[in-house]
Amino acid sequence: SQDAVFAKLQVWVDANIDGVTEPSELKSLADLGIASLGLQAQVGTQTDNGNLLGLNASWSDSAGVVHDLVDVFFGATSLQTWVEQATQRLDLAADAQANSVSVHRADVLAAEQSTLVVKTGANDVLRLEESGWVLTGSEVSVDDHSYGLWSNAGAHLWIDRNATVQQVL
Repeated sequence: SQDAVFAKLQVWVDANIDGVTEPSELKSLADLGIASLGLQAQVGTQTDNGNLLGLNASWSDSAGVVHDLVDVFFGATSLQTWVEQATQRLDLAADAQANSVSVHRADVLAAEQSTLVVKTGANDVLRLEESGWVLTGSEVSVDDHSYGLWSNAGAHLWIDRNATVQQVL
């Protein structure tokens, strides 16, 4: 806390879980009650849920209580694997008719992986029924279809680029 730039450090708290940094989601260390960060990290070997707890140190809050500070090396799954292994799928491309389907965030969250893959034809319309859906910019191609990732507070939709997407506010 005696470092000249300590007061300028910020923590991103992704309050709406959309993966997009917004000014209101950047908090100062003081805002979060962080008084100091221990920089004497030890190399860790423990894993938690497939993620390596790589560096271990401590931090102190404004009341002087010491807490664990861990640099987690997350196990990664490729975007292609994420789409290929998704258990919830909606295939509208199987017929030549124009389909119009509504998707609700609660239904996506109820899926095992909070993920739905929607394969469409060029004449299909997908309606996103709540506000908050964000096209993240992540894209992947699987089985001759390109998908874009839409997210909304923990719910994830991989929507075929063939689809017309309508956001209902």
